[in-house]
Formats: sequence, C-alpha cells, structure tokens
Amino acid sequence: MSPQMVYHALYQITVAYLPFVAAALISAIAYHLKKQADTERPLKDFPLVGLEEEGLSPKEAWMKHGPRVMAKGLKAHRGAFQVMTGTGPKIMLPNHFTEEFRKNEVANLIQTQTRDNFAGWPGFDGMTFLSKHERVVVDAIRINLTQSMGAVTEALVDETRLATPEIFGYEKEWQTVPIKSLAGYYISRLSSRVFLGPDLCRNPKWLDIAQSHTVNLFQASMAMRQGSYLRRLLTFWFNPLYKQLRDQVRDSRRMVQPVIDKRKAEVRNALASGGKPPKMTDMIGWMVAQAQARDMDYAAGQLGMSVVGIHTTTEALSQALVDLCQHPELFKPLREEIVQEVNIEGWTRTTLHRMRLMDSFLKESQRMHPASAASVNRHLYGDVTLSDGTVLPKGSRIWIAGRFSDPDLYPEPEKFDAYRFWRLRNRPGKSNNWQHTSMTPEHLGFGYGDHGCPGRFLASNELKIALCFLLLNYDWKLDDEQDNPTFIHFGIGNLLHPMCRLSYRLRDVDFEL
Repeated sequence: MSPQMVYHALYQITVAYLPFVAAALISAIAYHLKKQADTERPLKDFPLVGLEEEGLSPKEAWMKHGPRVMAKGLKAHRGAFQVMTGTGPKIMLPNHFTEEFRKNEVANLIQTQTRDNFAGWPGFDGMTFLSKHERVVVDAIRINLTQSMGAVTEALVDETRLATPEIFGYEKEWQTVPIKSLAGYYISRLSSRVFLGPDLCRNPKWLDIAQSHTVNLFQASMAMRQGSYLRRLLTFWFNPLYKQLRDQVRDSRRMVQPVIDKRKAEVRNALASGGKPPKMTDMIGWMVAQAQARDMDYAAGQLGMSVVGIHTTTEALSQALVDLCQHPELFKPLREEIVQEVNIEGWTRTTLHRMRLMDSFLKESQRMHPASAASVNRHLYGDVTLSDGTVLPKGSRIWIAGRFSDPDLYPEPEKFDAYRFWRLRNRPGKSNNWQHTSMTPEHLGFGYGDHGCPGRFLASNELKIALCFLLLNYDWKLDDEQDNPTFIHFGIGNLLHPMCRLSYRLRDVDFEL
C-alpha cells in the first residue's frame, strides 16, 4: 500500500470517529465539572449561615465577613451549621464538641488543608505531596524530628547566630522596614536549616523560593477561592501568579535533586546490606528514610514543608514583634529572662522551656491573632455521630469554633496580657495546661488531639530562639506614621498586613548569645 493510500485511510478513519472522540471528551469534561460543582454545593440537613439580609451570597458573606457569619451561626445554633467557603461547604461546630475529636481516627487534618490550598493543581505540588504522602511527612516530624529535637535546637541556635547579623545588620541608627518580608527571609533560613541542612539553607536562590513560593501560594489560593471552578480552569494557565508557582516548582527540583539523590543512595545502600537507614540530620533525609527511599517527589515535599512551616512561623514572629512594639514595657522583663536562663546552662531545650514569660507572651500573641478563629480543621473519612445525635457525613469537612475572645474564659479578652498564661501555669496542677504548645479546647492555636499540629514544638522553639536574638541585639519600635497598617482579616483568618513597618537599630549589649 502506497503512503498516499495509508494517509487517505487514516484520514477517513479520523473523520469517521472524530465526532465520537469529541463527544467522549465533552462528556468527560462535563462529568468532571459536575463532580467538582457537587463538592461546592451546600450539604443537606445542615443550616446554611450567611448574610443574605445584606444581599450577599453565602460565599461572598464568608469571604468578606467571616467572623460575623461565624458569630451569627454560633448565636443561632447550639449544634452544627454550615458556611460556604471558597472551596465549598464546611460544617461549623461549637467549641463544646472539641473533646469528641481528640482521638477520632476518621477526622483528618492534612487532607482538608491540602484541599483548601488546591492540591493536584500544577504549581501546588507541595500541597499535592503532603496529600499523597501524609504518613511519610507525619512520621518524619513526630518520630525523627521529635527524637532529634536536642540536635535541632543546637542547629537552630548556630544558624540564628550566623543569620541574625547577616539579615538585620549592624546599623546603630534607626532603620524602617516592612517587617513581614524581612521576618519571612529570616524564618526561611532558620527553617531550611532543619528541612535541608546547612548548605541549601544559605543559598540565596533557595531562600528566595522558600519565602516567595509560600507567599505566592497563599495569594494564589485566596484568588482561586474567589471564583467558580470553571473560572479557575479558564484563568489558571494565563495568570502570571500561577505561572510563577509552576516555575518555582521546576527550579526547586533542580536545586534539591542532588541532595535527594545522595540521601536515597545512602538509604538504599544501607537497606541492601541488611542494615538500618543511616541517621539523618534534616527533614529531607528523614522523609527519604521513612519512605525507605521509594521514588517520590521529595523536592515538592520540601516546598510543602516550607509552606506549612515557614508561612505560619513568619506570621507568628512578625505579629509578636508588633505586639512588643505596642507594649514596650515588655522588652525589659523579657530581656532579663533571656539572659538569666541562657546564663544557667547555655542553649538547651530545657533553657527554652524555662522561659515562662516568653512562652506566655507567645501564647497570648497567638490568642489575640489566631491564624483562624476556628480550628480542628478536618476531612471526615467516615460518618461521625456527635453526642447530640447529629451525623456528620463521610466526605464532609468540619471546623470547631475557638474561644480566643470568650470573656468567661479570658477576663478582658480585648486586652493584651503577656502574663495571662504565666499566671495560669502557676496554679496548682496547671503547669502543663497553658504552655505555648499545649492543645486544649480552651486554646486551639495548634489544633487539638491526635491530628493537632505535629510541628508545634519546632515552631515554638524556633520562635523563642529568634526572639532571643532579635530582642537582645536590637531595639524595636512601631513606625508611628498614620498610614502604617497592622492586622487584617481574610475569612476568619488573621494576618499581619504585608506593608506593616517596624523600625529597629543595633543595641549595645554585654551578653553574647
């Protein structure tokens, strides 16, 4: 058969079957759109709370006035109700249901977090890794990181000692900066020391990705929550922000791959000889060891760790510095506590544990500016029956309302009281209930129960170490211009405004950390 005849035959087949292929493709797209739309429709049998009296759709009300919607629902319903978030409905539960989720095995944290941040979409590969390989990540944190916390503390102190003057400088005159950007670079370096080791954590290109990718991802997530699924599909490939995310994923793979290859070879050689994986000193090594060096996108895993670790810790550090500048009477007692405790036995986990005023201050800062007014953010793998008989259906997502501003629990809740939890810990038998890392129904800053934040001990220690160096080496004050914004809200989230400015200068100190 001649080439012309073959071409003609193929053409005839293509023409004959093209309508069927097109119909199948259209049907597949329609099914996918319908399936996605179904996940963003209100759930049956749960009151939907919004601000319809103000002419807003439930989703608009939540995105613009989340705290008011939540307060309205809690006032009107003693039991469960639903709100319409940017990624579909979530069931909101009053705080008195918290204990019922302390050990609930079908209520999962990571799966709802990754859905909120669009796991599966190109550019959101870090969230995709966390969603697919949850066990590897959680075990690396709970087992390896926890067992290595002493060595991790030493590494963080060493890195902070190097990074602080390099990033904040030696200038003795006041200089003014957008604090969130500078704190983000600082925390990116400290966290990357734990995640990737001493070489990459000082690489400017990696630090730029670790910091900006986190910011870009949350901005992209917020933008994607605003519109419908169809609108996301139509705009995704043309929005420069989404393209930047994809480019950063590509660049991070190039940078991290040599470290990944080395760790995988070490683990595979050990396993091949019948031994145990060698002791690793960073998160990427721990993840490779937990996965027994199976092939997976470990570079995306590092981006995922950067997103969940760097973003929240940057917010906490920036907010804490603003709180200090708004309450300058705290500088002196905090500095005295730092010197006193480090003087006793140097830098250890115990040293940080004994900084009780610092601990109380951080918990109060978290209470005043919680990352979310509701916590225990969970995806349900199965039906859950509550104590009041309500059945939460499989596949739904829940929140539990916090009590951060409850006057019955916290007298004068609008007042910032750095000694609030210091006093509570001094009550007989309550020393462990009110630590910064403690998870209780009364303070859900790190979630609650078996699926609470597994990295909270690292985050708390990192914050304390960073504040020790920043407070002892620098004076701080809030830029007093009237157009200096501070805290903002998105949904029920609390954020420091990215343009908030602080001023600082080098101090004369006679105590070396």
